[in-house]
Amino acid sequence: MKFSDIPFDKIVMVGNKRFLHTNTFNVNWLLGRYCNYNCSYCWPYAHTKKKDHRPLNVIIDVIETIFLNAHDKGFDKFTFSFSGGEPTLHPDFLDIIKYTSLEDSNVNITTNCSQSINWFNKLLKITPKISITASFHPEFETPERFIEKIKYLKDAGIYLQINIVLVHNNFDRMWEYAKYFYDQGISVQAKIEVEYRNNTTIEKPYTEDQLDKIKNGFPRITETNYTFEMIDQNNKVYEVDNIERVIGLGFNRFKGWECDTGYRSIIIHEPSGLVKRHYLCNDEPLGHIEKGFELYDSPKECITEICGSCADCKIPKYRRSL
Repeated sequence: MKFSDIPFDKIVMVGNKRFLHTNTFNVNWLLGRYCNYNCSYCWPYAHTKKKDHRPLNVIIDVIETIFLNAHDKGFDKFTFSFSGGEPTLHPDFLDIIKYTSLEDSNVNITTNCSQSINWFNKLLKITPKISITASFHPEFETPERFIEKIKYLKDAGIYLQINIVLVHNNFDRMWEYAKYFYDQGISVQAKIEVEYRNNTTIEKPYTEDQLDKIKNGFPRITETNYTFEMIDQNNKVYEVDNIERVIGLGFNRFKGWECDTGYRSIIIHEPSGLVKRHYLCNDEPLGHIEKGFELYDSPKECITEICGSCADCKIPKYRRSL
């Protein structure tokens, strides 16, 4: 079955396998907008040339609060996903990873991989539970240099995949880059180019042929090929290989569904310091990292039209009636 043939109108439960089947609490943390790249297609809120990092002592206090609050809700495992900006440029990033590793935690880093091999080796000495989402940006890196580092990290035991934005007005060239990486045995997530206006996701225009490629191209190359599940009213399970494909397929309309964000998952957004259910939720914030925040006691109804972030989509959601 093609991914695009999944009957979304019959689906009553979705989510990343880890969150559907284990007692894991999820944290998505934008450590700052500062980045050493300045990509033409990057949205303004995700980038600044000015360093905007919060001090380590504040971050440690927040990590301890997260552990305490999540334990109170019955969660005993954790996933920390760090992004930015370029998160590895936080001056205390390696110390931050040390503190997340005090509990049973997996760490994912979305990075442009501009750090040195020596830096990544220091990271691996802190914890082996690392996965990397490597974002390729041809305006600042060549595919040859990029894949050389990717292969080194893969051989070092880091689980990784490559993100590449299929810029709509340069689609064919970006597709060829994605194919180049995929043909060398690296999993590729093809991302739709979007912009955000007033907390709303607006997709750039693509042709039908381009959309079909996005929906069904580059099946994941990993030991575990499928990371996302959709379950229908008869408990039939449909597996999808990555969250970006969920968005590309248009399976990201969950308004009226019950959602675990805010209960078993939070997002911390800099430079505001707000703690929210997730990136594009229209709900009131849960609090602030320096003023305190409270988790929900149970899943809450989604009130947002489109779940435009892959981090939002992976958190379990439940449709109570068709």
